[in-house]
Amino acid sequence: MYFARVDRMLRKNVWMIAAWLVSMLTVLPARAQEKAWLTLEQAMERARAYAPTVVESEGAVRVAQTAEVGARLPSIGNPYLEVTTGRQRLAQLEVEGKLYLPWEVNGQRSARISEAGNLVRWRKLTDRDARARVTGEAVSAWGAVVVAAARVEQAIKAEQEARKEAQWVASRHEMNAATLVERNFAQSETVRWAQSRAEAQLQLHYAQARLAQLTAVPAIGQPASSETATLPQMKVSSEQNLVRRALEGSALLKAYEAEASFWRASAERATRDRNPPVSLVISGGRGDLGEPRVSGGLAWSIPALRRNQGEIARTEAERVRAESLRTSTQGALEARVRGDWQVYQTAAQALQYVDTSGLPATEQLVEAANTAWRAGKGELVQVLIARRDLAAARVRRLDLIETAWRAYGDIVGILGELP
Repeated sequence: MYFARVDRMLRKNVWMIAAWLVSMLTVLPARAQEKAWLTLEQAMERARAYAPTVVESEGAVRVAQTAEVGARLPSIGNPYLEVTTGRQRLAQLEVEGKLYLPWEVNGQRSARISEAGNLVRWRKLTDRDARARVTGEAVSAWGAVVVAAARVEQAIKAEQEARKEAQWVASRHEMNAATLVERNFAQSETVRWAQSRAEAQLQLHYAQARLAQLTAVPAIGQPASSETATLPQMKVSSEQNLVRRALEGSALLKAYEAEASFWRASAERATRDRNPPVSLVISGGRGDLGEPRVSGGLAWSIPALRRNQGEIARTEAERVRAESLRTSTQGALEARVRGDWQVYQTAAQALQYVDTSGLPATEQLVEAANTAWRAGKGELVQVLIARRDLAAARVRRLDLIETAWRAYGDIVGILGELP
């Protein structure tokens, strides 16, 4: 009885494990399909279309366009009707009605239309600047993912080589051809590279999450193994051309200009509104003797004490602020572009030196140290130090590429397109 119950429990557990494996085998391919890798162009397009910042700026444009609906209303306002009745002693009932029809005669409608149009233009340029900034962030994030994936690949290869080396040293130790210290050295090197691999994978996950956030993708996959980490291509020929192109095409500077124009138009609208509409008055009724009464006239609120002084002062201050900020931002953008250019060029020159001289020399040193140790003419610690130097050189090479991608992405964030 007991064994039968145990057999049923084991059989149930086996079926549960089998069902779990089947579910995992069906879910994993679906998840792998969800985690699709995006090309640089795809990442840029998705960031321009689906990034939260872009969605918010698009909504601001639509809200601004609603202002044109009210601005284009006719200059004649809603009529106001006033009816009074009364009766004197021994007289007939008196009835009097007055119709007031306000009419804007000081150009208020054209001022409102101009103000609404400048608001829409300002919001559209702000939306363009938001798209440019998020595109630059997506380019930098894409480069960070590529570099992080290369770091993981290097760490995995180094860990595999360290494990093979540890196994080889352990076999030599068993044959009394290697010391216990050398065996421990080899094992510690394996642990060290396993830790480096874990750190590289953490950086890769962070970069993937950042790119997924910018492109509104649930999960970002990894680049193909054939896609190596390289420098982004800069098509601009000189620093001066890049600065000129950035200042002429910067949506941020144009947005500040549009904002100043909006506040200028807003001040004009407030100035026009100082003179209230003139009301046409038509009066009709019946007197106490039953005679008809018809008259007409004008009504106007005299702008003697309140003339929109506060609103006009605020719009003027906002205009000055926008113009000053535009001037300050232009200088900051120029310095920013020049700095990014210098960073990119310095990283490119350093990377060329590393690829042509630094890495080949370090690789030859590793090969020589390994050959000497295997021949019994050196020590294992020399091999490990040489390999660490080679790994550090490769990591610094990837650091140079990542720095270049950050500078490149910053330039894209100003231009809104690849330079």
